[in-house]
Amino acid sequence: MRLTPAGARLLPVASRMVALSADAEVAVRAARGAPDELRVVATSTLAEFVLPSLVEAFAGRSGRRTETSFGVAASNEIRVLVENRLADVALGPYLGAVSQGELVSEPLFRTQLVVVTGARSPRPPGPPPQW
Repeated sequence: MRLTPAGARLLPVASRMVALSADAEVAVRAARGAPDELRVVATSTLAEFVLPSLVEAFAGRSGRRTETSFGVAASNEIRVLVENRLADVALGPYLGAVSQGELVSEPLFRTQLVVVTGARSPRPPGPPPQW
């Protein structure tokens, strides 16, 4: 799918409109005394195994009232969601160096997902990296 020439001209304006809408929503929430909102998006594996504990630890340490919502996205969708302020933070693959905008991609976890099974549990064929 590709944008038409008119769509390509409209995209930056629409992105700014979404950003302004997000700013307005934050201002209204603050004026009402509502808790801060944190919108987190993650790849499916991280959303299932890492995100719940990580958000719970964040809530316990931040000392602020925070309303958290979660979403699952494919790796190639994460950049667009954060750049267009549809998510505040994302957990997923390293996006590489970003030369424009305010997006920062930082490696956070220095390990790989580890699978632990019993000695008699059936295993898929082949070495573990191929599972």
